[in-house]
Amino acid sequence: MIALPLNKKASSTMPQEEQHFTQIDDDDIRFLSTQLRGVKQARVRFLAGTPEFQLEVIEVLLALGVSATSERMGMIAPYPKRRFSIRYKGDSAIVTVAQDAELMG
Repeated sequence: MIALPLNKKASSTMPQEEQHFTQIDDDDIRFLSTQLRGVKQARVRFLAGTPEFQLEVIEVLLALGVSATSERMGMIAPYPKRRFSIRYKGDSAIVTVAQDAELMG
């Protein structure tokens, strides 16, 4: 079962410990391994989310052979509808991660 915030707008103002986020699962790993085939480097931009989830995403990328750097962003507009948004440039990618969004929007 996937736990999502009851109210997305309110979730950004709630203290971090009260937010309910999904953790990385097999579907996320399958999606990332498919979408990042051939990618050697990734810059990962995290929107909200828990440190545990961020660490899990980085560990998955490293296990896939993708070197990764990460940064934490505040909010962006419009907020992503998908959990992972990917832009490609040669053999590198910029991955924006919105932990509370749906995998395929």
